[in-house]
Amino acid sequence: MRVAFITHYAEMFGANRSLLNLIDGLRPYGVESFVITPDLGDFTKALEERGVAFRQLAIQEWMVTSPAVRNRWQRLYLNLRSLPHLLSQLRKWQIQIVYSNSSVFAVGQVAALLLRTPHIWHFREFGELHYGMRLDWGRRSFDFLVSKSDARIAVSNCIRERLLYAQLNGKVHVIYNGVATEAEFDQLCREAEGREWTHRAFTFLMVGLFHPAKRQEQAIRAFARVAQQFPNTRLLLVGSADTPYADTCRNLVARLGLGGKVAFPGWVSDPFPLYLKANALLMCSQYEAMGRVTAEAMAACLPVIGSDSDGTPELVEHERTGLLYHDGEEGLARCMARFIENPMWARELGQQGWQVARSKFTSELYARQVYDVLQSVRK
Repeated sequence: MRVAFITHYAEMFGANRSLLNLIDGLRPYGVESFVITPDLGDFTKALEERGVAFRQLAIQEWMVTSPAVRNRWQRLYLNLRSLPHLLSQLRKWQIQIVYSNSSVFAVGQVAALLLRTPHIWHFREFGELHYGMRLDWGRRSFDFLVSKSDARIAVSNCIRERLLYAQLNGKVHVIYNGVATEAEFDQLCREAEGREWTHRAFTFLMVGLFHPAKRQEQAIRAFARVAQQFPNTRLLLVGSADTPYADTCRNLVARLGLGGKVAFPGWVSDPFPLYLKANALLMCSQYEAMGRVTAEAMAACLPVIGSDSDGTPELVEHERTGLLYHDGEEGLARCMARFIENPMWARELGQQGWQVARSKFTSELYARQVYDVLQSVRK
């Protein structure tokens, strides 16, 4: 089976890391993967290492932040100009299924219709709710094109219910991301046995894009409350720190006098060593579709404190695999203090989280479920 995956960026953020897990996991099923990407970057380097053929094409998104909406005609023109090259490449690869790896572009669906090839659409994000993005051509055009896909995959039940509510349920498959192989899960569990657990030096970790929707500011303010009572506590904010919002977060840390307690390690290609050194992960996003980093943390036996909204409660069960909070920074601070005061309880929740994650978020299960969808649409 020859499948062309289309992605909308070339960095190693969550969607592409999940795509790599999928490409690796589908190989034992005889699936030959090809990739269309708009840029070159760490993702294409990883493809080269795997011997996966790819082509760079200037694919434009149809869901953008508000200031860019006025350029929708330009994006449409660029997509129309790229479309013949895309069709030619797909024919050259003798593609049997086109697979769009995100909801923020539609050219994969258009190409599949023109080629009369099955199309699968993977929905991984709340573009409008989470990032304030707007559709170039409105909700009707979104629902119409999505309805033309042969199958839709949602990364969580909340994506299915809140984003794909207009679609036929029979064609919407909820498949959680796979974040590690079964062997990697077992290795992470063994390595986690060496994690330090003490209230004297409790480390909280937050991993992700610096963006107001991720609510790093909320984490900083909650940490400031906790640090007054537990002065040796630390907070690591991991992610690319060269954005205006990252500057806002650094300025907040300075104003609150937390300079020696909060660190900005920058973006890391492999977050698992950080998971193994931390004592709890913070997931503060209000509109998280699934939260790959949440599943990764659970794979490393790391308990999670998450906002009780959208996709996070599907992964984290309150007081069993982690804690869920309400009431903003006050609620978050209370949960953080509970872990610091009861580190061995936090450790227990992390171990229980690992058991749940190993049953739901392995690369093997992920690939098997997606392969079943591929088989269902194959002509």
